[in-house]
Parts: sequence; structure tokens; C-alpha cells
Amino acid sequence: MVTLLEQEKHGLRRKLDVLEGEYDSRVAELQGDLSQLQKELALQTSSYKSNEKEKGQLLEELTEQNHRLTAELKQVRN
Repeated sequence: MVTLLEQEKHGLRRKLDVLEGEYDSRVAELQGDLSQLQKELALQTSSYKSNEKEKGQLLEELTEQNHRLTAELKQVRN
């Protein structure tokens, strides 16, 4: 009876070791995925901010050009 319980305990210990190894591998894989996604997010955020800045500058330039052309048109009409 004791031997049977020891064998069962040993078998369960091996199964636990296997499961812990699989768990550790999965955690490492997910941490790698998370790290990669964080890098991609940082790149996308940087790109978005750069595009928004450029868009703002272009809008400002076009607004100034529009005001200038409107003023020129008024002068020509007078």
C-alpha cells in the first residue's frame, strides 16, 4: 500500500514537473509577445504623433495661403 502511494506520488510529481515546464514556456512566450507588441505600439504611437504634427503644419500653411489668396482676390476685385 505504501509503495503504491509512493509510486503514485512520484508519478504525480513528474506530471507536475512537466506541467510547470509547459507553464514556464508559455509564460516566456507570452512575455516575448508582450514585449514585441509594446515595441510595435511605441512605433505606431510615434508615427501617429509625427503624422498629426505634419497635418497640423500643413493645415496652418494652407490656412495662411487661403487668407493670402482671399486678400489678393479682394484687391483684384476693387
